[in-house]
Amino acid sequence: MHWHVTKAQANNCALVVRQSPCRMPLNSTGRRRSWHFLSQAKKLPLPGLKKRPNSGCLVIDSSGLFALEPDVPLVVPEVNPFVLTDYRNRNVIAVPDSLTSQLLAALKPLIDQGGLSRISVTSLISASAQGKKAVDALAGQSAKLLNGIPIDEEDFFGRQLAFNMLPLLPDSEGSVREERRIVDEVRKILQDEGLMISASVVQAPVFYGHAQMVNFEALRPLGGRRSA
Repeated sequence: MHWHVTKAQANNCALVVRQSPCRMPLNSTGRRRSWHFLSQAKKLPLPGLKKRPNSGCLVIDSSGLFALEPDVPLVVPEVNPFVLTDYRNRNVIAVPDSLTSQLLAALKPLIDQGGLSRISVTSLISASAQGKKAVDALAGQSAKLLNGIPIDEEDFFGRQLAFNMLPLLPDSEGSVREERRIVDEVRKILQDEGLMISASVVQAPVFYGHAQMVNFEALRPLGGRRSA
């Protein structure tokens, strides 16, 4: 399968890509189908993004823009692949945050065995979650501190992350967006709005790779060997 980038918008926040003509499927109008991969919606005009699926373009959204809309499937392949059949409602397939995907992929065998009544998760996110500028800033802080040089308080993080841990700050709604997203996405994917979830997210001084500490309560006893 060959892909060609045909259009880029807003500093690579969104890409429209097309399959090679010989294999490109036709949509219901008989036209060639475009695939729109949306990875960040903050810098793009919201009305235009909302209309994109109506143009016959299939949108794969990992930005969170469509994630909680009731008629858009939110998919973790290991957990709920069956909801993909609903993508034609809006021509959109939503992908959850990486923290949500990592958490549910690990818990899926336990959910299948007995179901869960409560989940408590603390996520330690890497600098790469905020892009290359964050990775470079952490590298710069680490180098300076190892050489006895004070860090610049005006850098990407605005405070010391190297050899430190930083809490994420609440937004205008009074809660941490990343924590709220985990709670909302887990409930939607598991189709359980009553599930008790506690989520905390902390910025860790690592370049790549998230870690999670998870505590849960099962609805029924779990077999130790099968659960492992």
